[in-house]
Amino acid sequence: MFFEFKIRNKKEEKRRGSFKFLGPTFFILLILITIFFIYDRTPSESIPSFYEEIKEEGDPVDQRAEVLESVNSQPISSRPNLINGLLEVTFTDILSGQAWLDEEKTDLYFDWTSASLFFPPSLKVQELPSNQVQGIVAQFFDVNKKEEKANSQDLVKILFPENDFKQIAVLENKEIIYLGLAQDNSFEIWEYNSQSKEKEMIFSQGTECPGYLALYLRKNGELFIFWASRYSLAYQINPEGLIQDLSDAFGWRLASNNPVFVNEYNGFIYIFNQKNGSIIRYNDQVSARLDQEFWFNYQPEFLGMEKNFLLVQVPGGDKKVYQIDDHGFDLRKKRQVVSEKVNFDVRSVGAAQIIKIDGSFEESRAQYFLSNDGGNSWQEAQPGQIVIFEDQSRANDLRWKIVIDPEKDVAPQTPYINSIGLKYWYRR
Repeated sequence: MFFEFKIRNKKEEKRRGSFKFLGPTFFILLILITIFFIYDRTPSESIPSFYEEIKEEGDPVDQRAEVLESVNSQPISSRPNLINGLLEVTFTDILSGQAWLDEEKTDLYFDWTSASLFFPPSLKVQELPSNQVQGIVAQFFDVNKKEEKANSQDLVKILFPENDFKQIAVLENKEIIYLGLAQDNSFEIWEYNSQSKEKEMIFSQGTECPGYLALYLRKNGELFIFWASRYSLAYQINPEGLIQDLSDAFGWRLASNNPVFVNEYNGFIYIFNQKNGSIIRYNDQVSARLDQEFWFNYQPEFLGMEKNFLLVQVPGGDKKVYQIDDHGFDLRKKRQVVSEKVNFDVRSVGAAQIIKIDGSFEESRAQYFLSNDGGNSWQEAQPGQIVIFEDQSRANDLRWKIVIDPEKDVAPQTPYINSIGLKYWYRR
């Protein structure tokens, strides 16, 4: 019994020694875990006082990263929670009509018949004296043109005996003849080889609105097709048959379903509306309306062009000829576009982002700005950058501004803007 008691005492002493060793280790380990947990939960920077009204589903950081990646910008990883409590809206302003622009502060050229903002045209227009007019008029109104029109109609009847087209447009290029054949809401473009007597349809298009068809073979060998309608359509076909849709450069009401005449000079396409007298110039970028430069105080009965001479038939009178020196666009000073309020009624706009710019600022410097207080203060931004506004109280008037500073004085190309896409975060 005595021996057994001594053995038990030794086991208990050994157990007590083990507890003496484990006790401090356990408490040290517990303290380290607690410190790590607190540090992990601590944010890396202080969070502004956004009112946490609504928790949206999904992670706004992931959504923002996708948008930023689409505009080739670096995601802002240091601000993961700044907009977490705000509602989100995506907005796109397509610059057709007068758009949502502050016209008093916008000095970019806005062509209401087109869909772009750009720099103003650079033109020099001079009316020629009457003694210089006759030769140019005779050169344009060639007597053979009536015979060519009659011959083309006969050719169409032979090639398409069962069809009764309402419009026929014809272009001849050596042995190749291009035939534009139109009905009320559709048109077809055919290529006919006068040597092999073979025909082939190279393009066809159904249209929403009726219109008038015009064809022009450009100096570079490309076929320009224009459908003058309430919404004008334009296409270009290169010698290899590749079709390019140019319709977005023309837009609504440019030709208003009236007959047009198309010509090219010095790389510019000119479209003359034979009813309302408008003159549109296209430079492979944007279309600019030029008839304001001539200050017609009448509606011409006819408009045409021979080289850089504009022919005008005065109603009930003689013909006038204007010499046009077209240098493209006036880029001699920086210009800006400023929007009106683009958000709906909210309590405050806390942040905003330019997510997309449809346009071109080549050979120019562009600066972008956002404001949530109606333009009283502006914060510079870059596409893809989320701007956290300094005023987080009742600032509820979101606007955008772009300032463009070209590197050239005059050029055939221009910086331009077609649309801008925004995202903003707000409180109700």
